[in-house]
Amino acid sequence: MINTSIIHIIGYHLGEKLNLDCVKTTLNFEVVKSDSVFLLLKNGNDKFCYIKDYGSIVFAGFTEEERENVLETLNPNVMPKSEFPEEEFNLVVGQDKNFSLDVNTISTPTLTIDILHIILFNLGQAVALDFYQLKVNELLEKTREISNQLELSGDVKASRIKLRKFVGRTMGLKNRMAENLYIFETSDLAWSDAELAEIDTKLRKELEVINRHRGIQHGFDIVKENLDLFRDILNHKHSSNLEWIIIVLIAVEIIQLLIERFI
Repeated sequence: MINTSIIHIIGYHLGEKLNLDCVKTTLNFEVVKSDSVFLLLKNGNDKFCYIKDYGSIVFAGFTEEERENVLETLNPNVMPKSEFPEEEFNLVVGQDKNFSLDVNTISTPTLTIDILHIILFNLGQAVALDFYQLKVNELLEKTREISNQLELSGDVKASRIKLRKFVGRTMGLKNRMAENLYIFETSDLAWSDAELAEIDTKLRKELEVINRHRGIQHGFDIVKENLDLFRDILNHKHSSNLEWIIIVLIAVEIIQLLIERFI
């Protein structure tokens, strides 16, 4: 049983996968739970760190300085902490008789390691969704720029190579999300305990995990639809250029034959 009455919880997504074996060696915290895709670590009294292999880190009870030290240790060469997508809550223990969620506050009558695990697990998924939403927004913004060019000039200014790179970037991000983020995954704990299952359901509903995931998928679909259109326009433009080149070559050959016959 964890006795702290109020625990500050904040999660980040680092934007890249983490090697959990290296994490265990590097941080040297007490391992409370672990498997191939997550670590639940403890550092001192009532300070926990939940790490998902797809890049989410959720801190419970850590000070800001302690969080920054961990982030700097695990990811020293990437964007500053201020640019990481984050989710932040206060976990209140023993104040209410039932588990509940309010704006930035989670209340639970008691707090066991399993309950904490379920909470951190869901926040890890939520902050990963924040990361992918930001990336999809960037793709949508780039798509909007090309659409505006098409609207104003009637033509797609991007080259076929740039467009192919954009398609590759989009598909790469979508594949990363499908590979690393099993967003409909439910912790094994929720299958074995009715109370934990109820907590898991409430968290997923409050954090809008499924709706946000669908929103991201819809964003990918919009980007793909636009890219297919842009690619068709460029392919038609390329075919037209080839046709004109062939026409010019035939005309040159005809002129050359006429010159040879009459001169």
